[in-house]
Amino acid sequence: MNKTTRPIEDNEYDAIIETIRDGFEFGGISHKPNPRIAMALQLERNLGLRISDVLRLTLDSFVRVGDKYRINIYEKKTGKYRDFIVPVEVYAIIVEYACKYGVGSKARLFAITERMVSEHLKLACEYLGYRGIGTHSL
Repeated sequence: MNKTTRPIEDNEYDAIIETIRDGFEFGGISHKPNPRIAMALQLERNLGLRISDVLRLTLDSFVRVGDKYRINIYEKKTGKYRDFIVPVEVYAIIVEYACKYGVGSKARLFAITERMVSEHLKLACEYLGYRGIGTHSL
């Protein structure tokens, strides 16, 4: 089966993140709030990384350089080295998340799998009536 994804609109992105963060009931099943998956999807979009790379991040992945933060990673899929600046606002949200959920500096920020993220995103999109959206859409 050939599955195609499309770019996501801003209003769709906002609705998806809110739905996953707050939880929802769909198909007679209650899906609990999932801030981990919501945050992983937010970082995927805001950092421009594949979900596989987001799920490997730790606090130590972010290096302070003056008043900015940089991230240095080898992309899992391509093996390419990436080095780029992370907006201070994004880094602050990451630190807040790590503190709230007790994630240490060397621990992965998200102890979840790509499949978990994809399945939860798929369910939220079905609930919202969105078609053609996957993790690459972000």
